[in-house]
Amino acid sequence: MTKSTVRIEALEKRVEEILAWVNEKPTREELTRELESVYLIVEQQDKRIEALEEKTEYLLAMVAKLSEGAVDDIKEDVRRP
Repeated sequence: MTKSTVRIEALEKRVEEILAWVNEKPTREELTRELESVYLIVEQQDKRIEALEEKTEYLLAMVAKLSEGAVDDIKEDVRRP
């Protein structure tokens, strides 16, 4: 084998390695699909968080109302002779 043949074979091998490496990388479309999927998941989680926040506010209001009622009951008990 001549020097140039060895060099050509080495270059061909390197090109094959690079092409294999490129083929393993995701395409722009694949990355876009993945990002859209993640975005939808995050959006769903945001909606769940909002629903939980609303439920928490409702429950806190109920606790405040119940506490207020309990305080009023105690005040009435104290006023009674």
